[in-house]
Amino acid sequence: MRSETSFGGGKTHSLIAVYHLAKGARPASLSELIDPALLPRACSAAAIVADTLDPVNGLETNGFVTHTLWGELGAQLGPSAYEELRRSDETRAGPVALSSLPLLLHRIAVNSSLQSKILS
Repeated sequence: MRSETSFGGGKTHSLIAVYHLAKGARPASLSELIDPALLPRACSAAAIVADTLDPVNGLETNGFVTHTLWGELGAQLGPSAYEELRRSDETRAGPVALSSLPLLLHRIAVNSSLQSKILS
């Protein structure tokens, strides 16, 4: 999600609300803003603060040392997601053209779902 508003336009609050909705929060007044049926029952979420990323020294997240936005995204979404993005993180290169990003995220979700079923 990319939010563009002027200073004081509510970007941070909007992102926090979206994060909580993704993690399952369902406030009583939700239907005043959106049809609750449009929201997924479960989904993974990652929150990245870009100015904490360190391409030289890395950032430790969930047992992984990440060097890029892609590595951090993978580390937050879980081991199979990180493995999918490891090469890009280690070479400091983007994994795909942005137009291919939805397909990549779908593949990560499917792999994570299969892994969860195998482990349970």
